[in-house]
Amino acid sequence: MIVSKFQQLYDTAVNDRYTLDGFRGQYARTQQESIATNPYLFYAPFSALVVPAAYNFVLNFMSNHSAEEPNGYLDGSQLKQFFSVTGESGNFQYTPGYERIPEEWYRRPSSNQYSLVSVVADLAIGFVRDPSTIKFGGNTGTPNSFVGVDVGDLTGGVYNADTLLEGNNLGCFFLQAAQAGLPDILNGVLSDLAPALDLLNSAVSPVLADLACPQLEQYNQGLFNQFPGAKYHPTP
Repeated sequence: MIVSKFQQLYDTAVNDRYTLDGFRGQYARTQQESIATNPYLFYAPFSALVVPAAYNFVLNFMSNHSAEEPNGYLDGSQLKQFFSVTGESGNFQYTPGYERIPEEWYRRPSSNQYSLVSVVADLAIGFVRDPSTIKFGGNTGTPNSFVGVDVGDLTGGVYNADTLLEGNNLGCFFLQAAQAGLPDILNGVLSDLAPALDLLNSAVSPVLADLACPQLEQYNQGLFNQFPGAKYHPTP
């Protein structure tokens, strides 16, 4: 873990409490830093939604729940324990392998599960508050060369920038992008993709039906060919 990155996240607390807005702001700053420094930066539609969702997961899954604060809270001490960080702010140390659940920590109640609907709702709220963080595309081989991919061109007009946040569209696009993009992600990782794809499709297809998602006839991955990061696999 990069301690300076943890420090930035730690510093988003207000009165020793973390919020989704604070985490969203940290994601936006990290996104801009990546664009400015990483020539291979690439946001496929699926990963472009998973990364900000991961920031939301920290707060939603790591918050402590008590009778006094039934909706949960995450403070600096708990955050440090989860990520195996010790020391005082400005002089943190990270010790690999000592990540742990804090003492007297109580999980999110089963009556208030963080479902897929919750995940998509939190993403949509974040994107409405800061539309600049919705980015599909990447750098073209040099830092600060970001080129975006038009959602309408990618999906054959099924979705566009104006309709993506309407109704269930964001959730539909998220799941359909996962279905369309997984073969490329797993290619070279698994020798036989069929079991993984069957598992994904069996889980996703009923949800798409429940959401009454529009049929996605086109997913033009050829638009990603201009991005070196789309095919980049770092060597150990």
